[in-house]
Amino acid sequence: MLEALAQLGGAGRTEHVLQLVEQKMGAVLNDYDRSPLRSNGSIRWKNTAQWCRKMMVQEGLLESSSPRGIWKLTEMGWAAVNELSRAESAP
Repeated sequence: MLEALAQLGGAGRTEHVLQLVEQKMGAVLNDYDRSPLRSNGSIRWKNTAQWCRKMMVQEGLLESSSPRGIWKLTEMGWAAVNELSRAESAP
């Protein structure tokens, strides 16, 4: 999700972020992940992503004060993205 937000310039609407996450994770997501939850009919992996977003806000990686429906990286979030990029490019 952090990479998706970075790709969007640091902020994006929920649906755009989730579209990019699905593109990046499409090969990993299975039928169970794509199935609807009994409780509310939302797609399982998208529901999990929303919970992950909440945890990232609590960890300081995403803004807590961004408008509803907008996910935005904090400075700490950008630092995490940069660290991930360095780790992926290391030999």
